[in-house]
Amino acid sequence: MREVIARRNGILYIAALIVGVMALLSGPLANKEGMTWMDVLCIVVNVIGMPFMIYFLISTPSKVIERLDDKLILREYPRKKNEIIINIADIVAVDFMSNPQKPSDKIKNSIEIKVIADGVEQIYYCTSILKPKKVLEKLKALIGKE
Repeated sequence: MREVIARRNGILYIAALIVGVMALLSGPLANKEGMTWMDVLCIVVNVIGMPFMIYFLISTPSKVIERLDDKLILREYPRKKNEIIINIADIVAVDFMSNPQKPSDKIKNSIEIKVIADGVEQIYYCTSILKPKKVLEKLKALIGKE
Protein backbone atom coordinates (compact mmCIF):
# COMPACT_ATOMS: atom_id res chain seq x y z
CA MET A 1 0.00 0.00 0.00
CA ARG A 2 1.39 3.38 -1.02
CA GLU A 3 0.90 6.41 1.20
CA VAL A 4 2.11 9.91 0.36
CA ILE A 5 3.66 11.41 3.48
CA ALA A 6 5.11 14.67 2.12
CA ARG A 7 4.61 16.81 -0.95
CA ARG A 8 6.99 19.41 -2.32
CA ASN A 9 6.20 23.11 -2.31
CA GLY A 10 6.47 24.26 -5.94
CA ILE A 11 5.39 27.85 -5.35
CA LEU A 12 8.90 29.23 -5.95
CA TYR A 13 9.09 27.69 -9.42
CA ILE A 14 5.63 28.93 -10.36
CA ALA A 15 6.41 32.41 -9.01
CA ALA A 16 9.70 32.55 -10.94
CA LEU A 17 7.90 31.47 -14.10
CA ILE A 18 5.22 34.15 -13.65
CA VAL A 19 7.85 36.84 -13.00
CA GLY A 20 9.73 35.71 -16.11
CA VAL A 21 6.60 35.91 -18.27
CA MET A 22 5.71 39.34 -16.87
CA ALA A 23 9.24 40.63 -17.45
CA LEU A 24 9.28 39.19 -20.95
CA LEU A 25 6.05 40.97 -21.80
CA SER A 26 6.88 44.21 -20.02
CA GLY A 27 10.19 44.73 -21.87
CA PRO A 28 8.87 45.48 -25.35
CA LEU A 29 5.46 46.78 -24.19
CA ALA A 30 6.80 49.40 -21.78
CA ASN A 31 8.73 51.39 -24.34
CA LYS A 32 6.62 52.55 -27.29
CA GLU A 33 9.37 54.49 -29.10
CA GLY A 34 11.85 51.69 -29.57
CA MET A 35 13.75 49.02 -27.75
CA THR A 36 16.72 49.98 -25.65
CA TRP A 37 19.63 47.72 -24.84
CA MET A 38 18.02 47.01 -21.43
CA ASP A 39 14.82 45.75 -23.12
CA VAL A 40 16.87 43.43 -25.32
CA LEU A 41 18.83 42.19 -22.29
CA CYS A 42 15.57 41.46 -20.39
CA ILE A 43 14.17 39.55 -23.33
CA VAL A 44 17.35 37.49 -23.81
CA VAL A 45 17.63 36.61 -20.11
CA ASN A 46 13.97 35.62 -19.92
CA VAL A 47 14.03 33.59 -23.11
CA ILE A 48 16.97 31.65 -21.69
CA GLY A 49 15.58 31.45 -18.13
CA MET A 50 12.00 30.43 -18.84
CA PRO A 51 12.82 27.00 -20.32
CA PHE A 52 14.91 26.26 -17.23
CA MET A 53 12.01 27.21 -14.95
CA ILE A 54 9.63 25.06 -16.99
CA TYR A 55 12.11 22.15 -16.87
CA PHE A 56 12.50 22.40 -13.08
CA LEU A 57 8.75 22.76 -12.59
CA ILE A 58 8.06 19.64 -14.66
CA SER A 59 10.99 17.53 -13.48
CA THR A 60 10.75 18.25 -9.76
CA PRO A 61 8.86 15.45 -8.03
CA SER A 62 5.73 16.57 -6.20
CA LYS A 63 5.74 13.56 -3.87
CA VAL A 64 8.87 13.88 -1.73
CA ILE A 65 8.35 11.14 0.86
CA GLU A 66 6.23 8.10 0.18
CA ARG A 67 5.63 4.99 2.27
CA LEU A 68 5.47 1.62 0.57
CA ASP A 69 4.67 -1.10 3.13
CA ASP A 70 7.74 -1.14 5.43
CA LYS A 71 9.92 1.17 3.31
CA LEU A 72 10.20 4.91 2.75
CA ILE A 73 10.85 6.29 -0.72
CA LEU A 74 12.62 9.66 -0.81
CA ARG A 75 12.65 11.55 -4.11
CA GLU A 76 15.33 14.12 -4.78
CA TYR A 77 15.99 16.92 -7.26
CA PRO A 78 16.28 17.41 -10.20
CA ARG A 79 14.59 14.39 -11.75
CA LYS A 80 11.69 12.28 -10.62
CA LYS A 81 13.73 9.10 -11.03
CA ASN A 82 16.22 9.91 -8.24
CA GLU A 83 14.82 7.69 -5.49
CA ILE A 84 16.28 6.57 -2.20
CA ILE A 85 14.62 3.56 -0.59
CA ILE A 86 14.98 3.22 3.18
CA ASN A 87 13.70 0.53 5.55
CA ILE A 88 11.56 2.13 8.24
CA ALA A 89 13.25 -0.10 10.85
CA ASP A 90 16.64 1.49 9.99
CA ILE A 91 15.49 5.06 10.76
CA VAL A 92 17.00 6.31 14.01
CA ALA A 93 15.79 9.92 14.21
CA VAL A 94 13.69 12.45 12.32
CA ASP A 95 13.91 16.20 12.94
CA PHE A 96 13.88 19.59 11.26
CA MET A 97 17.06 20.30 9.32
CA SER A 98 19.77 22.26 11.15
CA ASN A 99 20.84 25.62 9.75
CA PRO A 100 24.44 25.29 8.48
CA GLN A 101 25.33 28.83 9.63
CA LYS A 102 23.74 28.46 13.09
CA PRO A 103 23.48 24.79 14.11
CA SER A 104 21.18 25.70 17.02
CA ASP A 105 18.54 27.04 14.58
CA LYS A 106 16.26 24.77 12.59
CA ILE A 107 14.99 25.26 9.04
CA LYS A 108 11.24 24.91 9.31
CA ASN A 109 10.30 23.53 5.88
CA SER A 110 13.12 20.98 5.64
CA ILE A 111 13.45 17.62 7.36
CA GLU A 112 16.48 15.42 8.00
CA ILE A 113 16.22 11.68 8.39
CA LYS A 114 19.02 9.80 10.18
CA VAL A 115 19.43 6.19 9.12
CA ILE A 116 21.80 3.49 10.36
CA ALA A 117 21.98 0.70 7.81
CA ASP A 118 24.67 -2.00 7.93
CA GLY A 119 26.49 -0.07 10.67
CA VAL A 120 26.82 3.10 8.56
CA GLU A 121 25.06 6.30 9.57
CA GLN A 122 23.54 8.35 6.76
CA ILE A 123 21.57 11.59 6.90
CA TYR A 124 19.04 12.36 4.17
CA TYR A 125 17.54 15.82 3.66
CA CYS A 126 14.10 16.60 2.27
CA THR A 127 13.61 20.29 1.50
CA SER A 128 10.71 22.55 0.43
CA ILE A 129 8.06 20.44 2.12
CA LEU A 130 4.42 21.45 2.45
CA LYS A 131 3.08 21.19 6.04
CA PRO A 132 6.39 20.09 7.62
CA LYS A 133 5.02 19.79 11.18
CA LYS A 134 2.43 17.22 10.11
CA VAL A 135 5.05 15.35 8.10
CA LEU A 136 7.41 15.30 11.09
CA GLU A 137 4.64 14.01 13.36
CA LYS A 138 3.71 11.28 10.87
CA LEU A 139 7.35 10.18 10.47
CA LYS A 140 7.91 10.10 14.22
CA ALA A 141 4.78 7.99 14.62
CA LEU A 142 6.07 5.61 11.92
CA ILE A 143 9.36 5.01 13.69
CA GLY A 144 7.74 4.92 17.14
CA LYS A 145 9.43 8.01 18.58
CA GLU A 146 6.20 9.82 19.49
